[in-house]
Amino acid sequence: MLCPNCKTQNRESAKFCIHCGAGISDIPTKSVKKKSKLFRDLIFGFALILSGSLFYFFQPDIKTVVKEPIMKVKLRSKGFHKNENGIYYRFYEKGEGVKPEPGKFVSMDLVCRDSRDSVFLDSRKSGVPFILNFIQPEYRGDIYEAIGMMSVGDSASFIIGAERFFTTTALLPILPESVEPGSYINFDIKLLNVMTEEEQRFFALLQMKPDDYHDYFFALGDDLLMNETLNELKVGSRVNEVIRLLGEPSEKTETIFNEGPEAYYRSFFYPEKGIELLLEGEKDDNQAVVEITINSPCKFRTSKGIKIGDNYKTVKQAYIDYYNPVASSDEELVAGHSTGGLRFRFKDKQVESIWLGFYWH
Repeated sequence: MLCPNCKTQNRESAKFCIHCGAGISDIPTKSVKKKSKLFRDLIFGFALILSGSLFYFFQPDIKTVVKEPIMKVKLRSKGFHKNENGIYYRFYEKGEGVKPEPGKFVSMDLVCRDSRDSVFLDSRKSGVPFILNFIQPEYRGDIYEAIGMMSVGDSASFIIGAERFFTTTALLPILPESVEPGSYINFDIKLLNVMTEEEQRFFALLQMKPDDYHDYFFALGDDLLMNETLNELKVGSRVNEVIRLLGEPSEKTETIFNEGPEAYYRSFFYPEKGIELLLEGEKDDNQAVVEITINSPCKFRTSKGIKIGDNYKTVKQAYIDYYNPVASSDEELVAGHSTGGLRFRFKDKQVESIWLGFYWH
């Protein structure tokens, strides 16, 4: 149905234009579907927001304001105020914490209610705060603008038109069937924290069950074992490739059987190069590298450019996606799992040695 005021195309059952808010139909619309469907649609909308996957496909003008009739008199009677961009808000508590910043994450207790005051989302029931990647508001009157009005410790309610949320913030091409034109969503928010990406990741890890936590870092360690390199050396390099790259070792041990992992091992030492290797295999001419340790004067670099002498911050930034905060300390940074992946040892806050491999002892 075409809006007679701004000529925006709306769905046939629309009573108000999703662009300018003008009335366009007196046709009765169906009531909002049951809460479970609205809950699903809202979660889907939040999923799109969190992923950011649709923001780059649609770029409406930032000045666009989607107006919706939201029972102004009733809202004012409840103590709500309206800002210049159409957000109805009411603060119950004022904190003294920091304000959200684009690029950081906000954690909150979030309760969502529909136009009939029915609760269809309550993050408090899960015992885990709702986490949102906070970005610069894309549109006037979106949920990010509402959250941006808050500081840590604040408790507030925000009322935003349902059409505005789904069509401009979640950027759905059409309004979900469960949402009635002219309805709204009430967001009750207590802002708990503002976190950096690293802090948010650490927070998420702490919510994991122990088994899931270990499985997660085992998987990261396996990824490093398959893809990480120290110059051309890597786990899995065959003995002939090692000798081609480094030459014959200054010292090497005999191949011996280790009862623990039930495998055969021997070591190569290149003290003048600052390199030690552990190889696995019963036959000397068909062994493969399972551990690499480099120290000074080795100039080799990891795949991300880390070398002996780099500082802790540089290493952590390079391997933040693999950084294991529980296994790491000021003296050692673990990327992946402590038994498989990368370990950086520090002395005087600089990398003293780099180990790549899996712990077989």
